[in-house]
Amino acid sequence: MLMDQTYSTEDDLAHIRWLCEAFRDPRYIRVEGRPLFLVYRAGDLPDPVRTTSIWREEALRQGLDDLFLCRVESYWDNRDPHLMGFDAAVEFVLEFSLRGSRVGPTGLRQLDRVLRKARIARRYEVNRVYSYETFVRNALARPNCGYERFRCVTPSWDNSARRNWDATIMVGSSPKLYREWLEGIVRQTLSKPPDRRIVFINAWNEWAEGNHLEPCQRWGRAYLQETRQALVAGLRPIGQSVLEPR
Repeated sequence: MLMDQTYSTEDDLAHIRWLCEAFRDPRYIRVEGRPLFLVYRAGDLPDPVRTTSIWREEALRQGLDDLFLCRVESYWDNRDPHLMGFDAAVEFVLEFSLRGSRVGPTGLRQLDRVLRKARIARRYEVNRVYSYETFVRNALARPNCGYERFRCVTPSWDNSARRNWDATIMVGSSPKLYREWLEGIVRQTLSKPPDRRIVFINAWNEWAEGNHLEPCQRWGRAYLQETRQALVAGLRPIGQSVLEPR
């Protein structure tokens, strides 16, 4: 069970004062000298403009530079972050518009294997099942928006481990497709100023949602290796060989 989400001016101040200790660490990620901080589902804040104003004012009072605040786009909420007091947005990895059509039990052989192994004949009926490859293609073709958005990729997705029904499942994922996605997003991100060339990966060890770079029994270190290869390839001129010793 999740804790109740309650908000107040006192809570906003206590939160940012605690965070300022982390922001002071020289290893902390910054954008043009400003500590980078992400908020998921910022639309749930009663008054996000008030909250972000309190955070900025307190950070300056604590002797820090202004904050670089990003709202994580969640599901259907893709409002301009500036209207909520944020500087930019971070792409939500399961953006609805990129999912394509749902697939059935015979649409992909991999899904058939999953169904047989798990012995859940109705899995594709009670959950939302999509093609990972379709999602990758749509994500790579996604147009720019009218505000700054940092892109995000994921090795896979399957949150049925923590849901009895209505889970979202991506089938057909592989290290190769993941690398193609990451490499493409890296190339797109190179058009940004150097201090804003940031790409997010969801996630390192999110086992409950079926996305992880951490080595596992099935893929070993393949996702880590493909992450390295995607970065090497994405930073090279198009057409130049990207083959690297494994």
